[in-house]
Amino acid sequence: MSPARAWILGGSVVVLLLAGLLQVLLASGPSDERLIREALQQSLRAGKEGRPGGVVELLSDQLRFNDEMVPNKRQIAQFVRDSRPEVLVTEKSLEVHGDQALMVANVSVRLATPLGISLDRTFEDVQLQFRREPGTRLLVLPDRKWRLYRVLAPNASLSEF
Repeated sequence: MSPARAWILGGSVVVLLLAGLLQVLLASGPSDERLIREALQQSLRAGKEGRPGGVVELLSDQLRFNDEMVPNKRQIAQFVRDSRPEVLVTEKSLEVHGDQALMVANVSVRLATPLGISLDRTFEDVQLQFRREPGTRLLVLPDRKWRLYRVLAPNASLSEF
């Protein structure tokens, strides 16, 4: 075998091994349910601390609250900075079906704005709908992340917030 062929064969084997290793790393990992719960908890913690980046990362660009489109992420970020909402989500159920998931939960919201307006309210049987959307892992590897794209809250409106 010529040296050029040996290099090509050796390089091909290395590339295949790296591709296999990458596939194993990407395929293994926590369950979808765990990923959703962790992303939600990180977002709630970030909101309470007034860090908007951790909140908007969880939100889909097409986020809807009941039948209303939610303001853009810049407005949400400003709201989080100003009011530092304290949100408690008490999960009742979580079902994942392919690239979509539905969480039913009781949601308690407590916030105070700089203008002195406060809200302390609990919403029961809120449906939080998630879906997988394109994202990245380790800044460069393509991945799909769970994002909140619809919130159905009986007896609530976006104008309350």
